[in-house]
Amino acid sequence: MKNARVFWGWMLLVLMFAAAIGSPTLAQTAEEQYVIGTYNIHIGKGMDGKLDLKRIANVIQTNKADVIGLQEVDRLTTRCQRIDQIAELKKLTNKEGVFGKSIDYQGGEYGIGILTSGRILKSEHRLFPEGKEDERRSFIAAQIELGEDAVFWALNTHLSLVAEDRAAQAKILLDYAKSLPGPVLIFGDFNDTPDGKIGIYNNFKEFFDDVWAATAAEPQSQKGFTFRADKPYARIDYIWISKNCGWQPISSRIPQTQASDHLPLFATIKKIK
Repeated sequence: MKNARVFWGWMLLVLMFAAAIGSPTLAQTAEEQYVIGTYNIHIGKGMDGKLDLKRIANVIQTNKADVIGLQEVDRLTTRCQRIDQIAELKKLTNKEGVFGKSIDYQGGEYGIGILTSGRILKSEHRLFPEGKEDERRSFIAAQIELGEDAVFWALNTHLSLVAEDRAAQAKILLDYAKSLPGPVLIFGDFNDTPDGKIGIYNNFKEFFDDVWAATAAEPQSQKGFTFRADKPYARIDYIWISKNCGWQPISSRIPQTQASDHLPLFATIKKIK
């Protein structure tokens, strides 16, 4: 009996040792992935007409965004009670952020921004050339470190309502994005549908992957519509990621919320081993 107990004791140790060798550790199995998003926040004004940045922050936090591009952001304007909206959203979401002014408005500024749970290494804001539209447009580029070996360039924009201006702006943005090293993320309200006559979508698709088209579970039923929030009928908000950059989109979603007149778009990207 004693010998049998010793034998089975040794067998148990051998099996445990074999299992430990054959099984990957937690660090080995953990996948490096991040949530990215784009959201035209309509200065925080919901479909009910109420201005409420806490609702916007809740959407961002609920969806666990690591990087998100925001459009239609106010800074110190009269209509927004002199609130610096990016500064306020930074506090509400506990993230770093940058703002870029497109125009002066009501004693303050109106433009675009980026929020991230990572570290902003550097950023640049550029105005597009003046066009036919009265409202000036711009884009932000920020180099963001989300983790070890996870450094991205994130670009965010809000393109013109005027087709001729929009086409020129898109070309400038695309050329800039193509010049950047490493993985590039592009967020924005393009004010243009995938079948738009001026061909913006196809131009970007040549160099970048459209995360919604790559991952949507029901592309035919929902079609990626993000505008209007109450009755979505148009796909004009996009997230793009560099092709063959070592990262791939694995899922995307469009949460239903009335916090703005647009719906947000979120995607999860994963590092390719």
